[in-house]
Amino acid sequence: MMRLALPVLLVFATACAPAPEPEEVSGTWLLQTPSAQERRQMLVLDESGRLHLLGFGDRQGIEWEVDGDRLDLVMLSRSSGMRISERLSYSLADGRQLHISGASPLAGSYAREDNGTIRLEGELTLPEDHEFPSGSVLALVIEGLDEDGEVTDAMDHQLEKLPDGARSTGFQIHLDPQTMIDAAAHQLRAKIIVDGAPTYASRQPRALDVTEAEQRFDLELEGIGNAAGPAADPGEADDYSVIRHGHYMYFAGNATFTECNTDRRWPVASGGAAEQLQNTYLDRREERDKPVLLSLRGQVREDTDQANGLVLHAEHLQKVLPTGTKCVKDAAELENTYWKAQRLADRKVRPRDSRQQPHMVLDSEEQRAAGELGCNRFRADYETGDGTLELSGLAITRRACERGEDVEKHFSEALEKTRGYRLEADRLDLLDEDDGVLAELQAVYRLP
Repeated sequence: MMRLALPVLLVFATACAPAPEPEEVSGTWLLQTPSAQERRQMLVLDESGRLHLLGFGDRQGIEWEVDGDRLDLVMLSRSSGMRISERLSYSLADGRQLHISGASPLAGSYAREDNGTIRLEGELTLPEDHEFPSGSVLALVIEGLDEDGEVTDAMDHQLEKLPDGARSTGFQIHLDPQTMIDAAAHQLRAKIIVDGAPTYASRQPRALDVTEAEQRFDLELEGIGNAAGPAADPGEADDYSVIRHGHYMYFAGNATFTECNTDRRWPVASGGAAEQLQNTYLDRREERDKPVLLSLRGQVREDTDQANGLVLHAEHLQKVLPTGTKCVKDAAELENTYWKAQRLADRKVRPRDSRQQPHMVLDSEEQRAAGELGCNRFRADYETGDGTLELSGLAITRRACERGEDVEKHFSEALEKTRGYRLEADRLDLLDEDDGVLAELQAVYRLP
């Protein structure tokens, strides 16, 4: 009986052994079974509960916690902006060896790496009377410098969504000195991104000492671009669905759309074409913190859960605009610009008046005009000179239209009678032979 009881007692004692305390698990760990690329992969379990991942590609750490013999890890997918939560089994040997098991890219055997990283932390502060706009993302950038002090390379080391309405925020990142940009010197720069556009940036980059394990940097940020002036007016709710053109941005489960003409920015509600927009963005974007310029049909509605009280309900993705297309902010050019009809026959064009947005684009390469009349499409040849513009061979499709006949009639007549134009900033007037105004159009975006 004693021979049988002893193993049972040993198993019972092992099962009841206390799990390691969080402070025993915290620290810097180097993966001992690297991937085929043989890159250094490090897991930093900071005592504050923050998780840092170095060399794990798409994954960025957020936070960690010990629960018995399990590690609860919260991460971010850099490519999609989605949060990832994993609960993985682990064991600790002699405080120097950590083994994580489970179906995860983080699974494997780690060795404690004393003084293995450079830790940077500090505070970022906006100017007086400024606060982080809704959807702000912090990007911390490490730049490599040559012997002349010129930037030779740059790498985003952390992307982090910021709390709306705050004026300052703390930051902390870890760097692996063995995998940093190969350069004569290094510096840290911070920028705040809204809808893919840098809105604030650190006034001066700060030099790094790659031999110093812990460094602190308190950075003052200054407004650039639209941040230097008042915030964009989100406008009012629509009473009708309209076609919009602008920048779409998706990050960390949140999507925003900034309209070209007005600079108005709205959160994009779930449902409708929201998932299609998200997938299109992830597929088409050039960089992870850059927006995609596209056209969509949608309606702005009131939403009490939003800070500005409005949200955009996207109903249909019209098209993704070519790389290099830019919203027209100030001065426009006659050719290769999307011109939206604003007034026809001295009447304002309203969204409910037509099925499609009446517009015109003059293609300088093919010398062809094309666009929408309101329901049907049109094409024509054109010739232009010093203030002169004439379309010929106007061809129109013959779709049955629920609405828009009046708009089509007035727009097609204006195009046929056009003999000249007047261009001022982002406004184009089509003129008849006596310089009378036939139509008023507004520039939306310029094609590459």
